[in-house]
Amino acid sequence: MTKSGSVVRLLMVNWALGILLGFAFATLVLVFDLGGIWSLASRSDFALIAFGLLYGGFAVTCGGVVCASAVMRLPVEENDPTPGLPAIAEPSLAHVRRKGL
Repeated sequence: MTKSGSVVRLLMVNWALGILLGFAFATLVLVFDLGGIWSLASRSDFALIAFGLLYGGFAVTCGGVVCASAVMRLPVEENDPTPGLPAIAEPSLAHVRRKGL
C-alpha cells in the first residue's frame, strides 16, 4: 500500500472510532438524562430531529478529536522512537528594559 493510502486509512479508521465514541457519549447523556435532555426531547414533537442533532454533534466532534490526535501522534521521521512527544524547550534570556515609574 502506498504511503498516502495508509494515511487515508489511518484517518478513516480513527474517524470511525471517534464516531463510535461520540455515539456512546450521546447515549450516556440520554441514559443519565443530563440536563434533562431525554425528558425534554422525548415529550417534544421534534424528538427525532433533536436526537439526530445530538448524535450528529457528538459524532462529528469526537470523530474530529480522535482523528486529529492520531495525526498528531504520527512520527516526524520514519525512525523516530518517540512519536508525538513534544521536544523539551530550552529557556533563553531576553533583555527587557524597565519602565520608569
